[in-house]
Amino acid sequence: MKRSVRRTALAMAAAVGLGAAGHVHAMEQGDWFGRIGVSHVDVRDTARDLTGAGTGDLVGVSDATQLSFTLGRMLTPHLAVELLGALPLEHDITLKGVGKVGKTKHLPPVLSLQYHFAPQAAFRPYAGVGISHSFLYDEKSSLGKLSLSDSTGAAVQLGADLDMGQHWFLNADVRHIRIETRAKLDGERLAKIGINPWVFSLAVGRKF
Repeated sequence: MKRSVRRTALAMAAAVGLGAAGHVHAMEQGDWFGRIGVSHVDVRDTARDLTGAGTGDLVGVSDATQLSFTLGRMLTPHLAVELLGALPLEHDITLKGVGKVGKTKHLPPVLSLQYHFAPQAAFRPYAGVGISHSFLYDEKSSLGKLSLSDSTGAAVQLGADLDMGQHWFLNADVRHIRIETRAKLDGERLAKIGINPWVFSLAVGRKF
């Protein structure tokens, strides 16, 4: 029984290896591709300019993890355009010495122009630059009526696809996104909050 399982596992591994090495489904000009996976938003900044003064780490924003997806198209053999989306992310807002004082939801679409270094290979690294428009909504706070402005900012990325045969591939991707929102409480300016996250994604993709 153990030998049979071992033979089956080796045969499956060999099949995957042959599929990746001998039948690479390269990315070509005009191809569409899509991915679905999980993204973790790692927030790296906090509030600034509270009523005109520096605030250090007085206000904080929590990390978040959610299902994400991308849709892209190869414009040339090396250049591609890609749109990133996700289900709504939820972030807690904290105040130093107090704890959680509110929360908000966040939709983070990012449009990027990518350069694919080896589109004909089984392992296909790429880099991209783009623009993000972050929608912040459904704000709630125990301190009063909280409102957060939307944010538009630059985004950069590095990633790679690994061909798995039959037009399928695995993907790993990291982005840095500039997100800065102005917070108001009961109509009064509270703070300028720089979220500026690193976004780490793992996904399964397919080309069409």
